[in-house]
Amino acid sequence: MYKNTLSFLLFFLTLNSYAQIPVLLESEQKSKDSIKVEFSKEPKNRSYRNGYSIKTIQQKEDSNFLPLNTTFYSKKELKENPKSNFIHLPTGKVFPYRFEKFTRKKIKKINNKDIQVKYSNEKGISIVISLYYDNEGTDQRLKKYFFKKNKLVNKSYPTQYQSYYYKVNGLETPFLNNTKKTVYECGSWILSIKITAQSEENSDYIENLNTTLIQYFNPASLVELKPLNLEPNLEFYKKNMKNSDLLPALWASAMAKIDWAKENVDEKERRAGFPNNYLDMHVVAIENFLSVLEKNKHSLSKKSKHLYRQLSLLQTYGYLSDFLWEQNQGLLILSENARLDTDSYKQWKKDNSIDIKWDTSKYYNIIYRDLSH
Repeated sequence: MYKNTLSFLLFFLTLNSYAQIPVLLESEQKSKDSIKVEFSKEPKNRSYRNGYSIKTIQQKEDSNFLPLNTTFYSKKELKENPKSNFIHLPTGKVFPYRFEKFTRKKIKKINNKDIQVKYSNEKGISIVISLYYDNEGTDQRLKKYFFKKNKLVNKSYPTQYQSYYYKVNGLETPFLNNTKKTVYECGSWILSIKITAQSEENSDYIENLNTTLIQYFNPASLVELKPLNLEPNLEFYKKNMKNSDLLPALWASAMAKIDWAKENVDEKERRAGFPNNYLDMHVVAIENFLSVLEKNKHSLSKKSKHLYRQLSLLQTYGYLSDFLWEQNQGLLILSENARLDTDSYKQWKKDNSIDIKWDTSKYYNIIYRDLSH
């Protein structure tokens, strides 16, 4: 099935450090079976980990706390008028000099588009709001920005921002160790909000402050500025793929992700970024990966056979979902019927000496680029 395409891929890999292959899909239509975000809360007398729901923030029309000050965009004008509002021209987002009891302390222009703005109040609570331009919507983009300088990854969870036109995926930490971080991928833009306190604050206050900031900066409006093209590209890396006996199976897993996203995730969500945070997508990808390896298992290298055997064990005993949850540090959206038996999995994993890692990003990236491509 993949013979001609894979021959083409291998030819590219001998010439380039990576190969970018456009994947042409049929005309996009809204899926009739879009993903639900409400999950079962009935344990049914089992030790399964369930009851997860996605934190969803709805667009709020009256969330504008902008004071009626003069607004400038250049450093010279801001220096002459330090208490004026600042407008970030690439996005049109306005950073007020003051809101509630917070005062703007610093504006850091990283380049012509990227920016960080810091606020603080008299209680020692600081807020850093960052806007990054990134029109390479890879399947690992959201995690890349979220992991940066973040020590609370294992306690974090997915979140979504919902407007009439777009649904925007994000990742968020709880307010722990006096810090909270939220990151959304918004088409060609990344929105990051980090709140830090010098002492233990009321967590409800921090959560409400975070929600107020999210609603004001409105991730969906950032998607609208430059939504992504839904015709994906696959980028395979020569360093890890040359002469690899896994190439056909990896190609199958990538295509399974692309197809699953198209069939199960609404266009208004995919325009914001490739939806790589669904557990079911990763399960289907591994199942396709194993299906292709099964046909060639006798010709696999020793290392590839080890990977195949352990993944097959996980599949046979029904622990693929638990394995993927662990590999992705719990930063996945569970389907309505998903069940995770983490305690049983940990013991079974130990008993069966499961030691493999699963990270397709070292082999390939799936990319949605902006509509200018």
